[in-house]
Amino acid sequence: MTAASVTVTDAAGTVLAQLLVPEGKTPAQVGWPTASTHRFYTVPKSGDQMTQRFNPVTKAWEDSAALVEAQLIASIKEEAERRKMTMATPGGMKKAEYAEKRAEVLASKSLGSNVGAILAAINLLPLATRQTRFAHALADSAVFGDTITAALARFEAGMTRADVITKISAREAKVCADIRAATTVASKRAAAAGVVWPA
Repeated sequence: MTAASVTVTDAAGTVLAQLLVPEGKTPAQVGWPTASTHRFYTVPKSGDQMTQRFNPVTKAWEDSAALVEAQLIASIKEEAERRKMTMATPGGMKKAEYAEKRAEVLASKSLGSNVGAILAAINLLPLATRQTRFAHALADSAVFGDTITAALARFEAGMTRADVITKISAREAKVCADIRAATTVASKRAAAAGVVWPA
């Protein structure tokens, strides 16, 4: 015996309730309460409540642009967060350390355009200033047994990972904006499907 899905909606098409009615039966025969405010529609299947609404005019489930948009944006944000978490190092102190090392790299860039000029400029700084502005680089070079500029180069190489995180955030914002700007369900889905994440 086949069954049909009987759906009650409000004026906006939001489903209030559903009931499976065996073929040849009426909603009342299977215990469905009837009232003058109830509107019954027999549809071939239940719709996707996450992205669709029942249209009482066409008597069919139809994609809702607003619901599809919300689902797509949530999916994009979830994927962006997952990607950022794989790039980030956990721990508040580690993040603070990376920020300080980045500041040392940027400070060194202001001292010269090449390694030799930067090293010469750092050596000209008073010891107290050097220890304050380049504490991590001095400690790193002492442990590695090389120069402060070599330590700064290692720090700069590590900055690439943080740069990828900012690029992921930028891509996330752009794709979400594209989804919101799209005027049809198909174009919203195309905007989400076309995202190219930074590697």
